[in-house]
Amino acid sequence: MLIHRLSPSAAEVIQVPADASLRIDQSALESLLQTHASHRLVLGTFNAGSNVTGLREDVPGVTRLLHHYKGLVAWDAAAAAPHVASKSVARRVRCNRRANG
Repeated sequence: MLIHRLSPSAAEVIQVPADASLRIDQSALESLLQTHASHRLVLGTFNAGSNVTGLREDVPGVTRLLHHYKGLVAWDAAAAAPHVASKSVARRVRCNRRANG
C-alpha cells in the first residue's frame, strides 16, 4: 500500500540536495533533520550507489545521521550491490561454511 497515494497530506516528500561531489549533502540533510525534528516520523530513502556514474554514498554516515535524529532509513542497493562487498553477505557465507562443516 502506498500511503502517499491514498492521502497526499499524509507525507511530505523533501529532496536532499547533492554536494559538490554529487553525493548526498550531509550538511543539508542534517539541517533538514533539525528543521523537521518535531515530526512524528522521519524516513529517509536513498540509493546506495549508481552503476552508471560509479558513485557510492556514505551509507554508514547517512544512516548514523538519520538515526541520531530518530529517523528511519531505507537504502536501495540494487545498482550498487553487484559492485561492493556486503558485510551481511560475507557473514552469511561464514555461517554457512561453519554449518556445513
